[in-house]
Amino acid sequence: MPYLNTIPVQSRVAMLNRLDTGKDPQDILRPALSMLSGKMALASSFGADSVVLLHMVAPLQRALEPFDAWITGRKQHQSTTRADMATWEDDGAARLKLNPLAQWSKADVAAYFDHHNLPRHPLSEKGYPSIGCAPCTFSVTPDLDDRAGRWAGKAKTECGIHFSPKAHKQSGSK
Repeated sequence: MPYLNTIPVQSRVAMLNRLDTGKDPQDILRPALSMLSGKMALASSFGADSVVLLHMVAPLQRALEPFDAWITGRKQHQSTTRADMATWEDDGAARLKLNPLAQWSKADVAAYFDHHNLPRHPLSEKGYPSIGCAPCTFSVTPDLDDRAGRWAGKAKTECGIHFSPKAHKQSGSK
């Protein structure tokens, strides 16, 4: 509906509120994302309930759609659940997923940092070898694997970035 841009914003707001009042969030998001594709951004504070909206919108999956492959920084040494991770994977959506650092050790990563004089993440020096969002990330002692500080005490081992797109679709998200 490109013609909407010719209507003053206050009038658009009033019209859209009349159309969407009382609707389920996904019934609001679906046409909004379609209508404003490429012209809408999602803001998140990564607060307690942020994952609900992030899941409804699944921006990474949409962002990956035009690509044949994507690259991650996952490494086998990070945890026992990643120990057998391949360099190339099927991401579950007919795309290649490349983990070029999969076989690098901690020493390999450290050597690259040193050789290229790269700055370290400030939390790394405070016992956070794996860093995610604040509620899911804890500092660990050096004798534990890098991912021990992620989702401590939970069965979860990966963040939403590495979930299969099929799981997203089955749960009703885009």
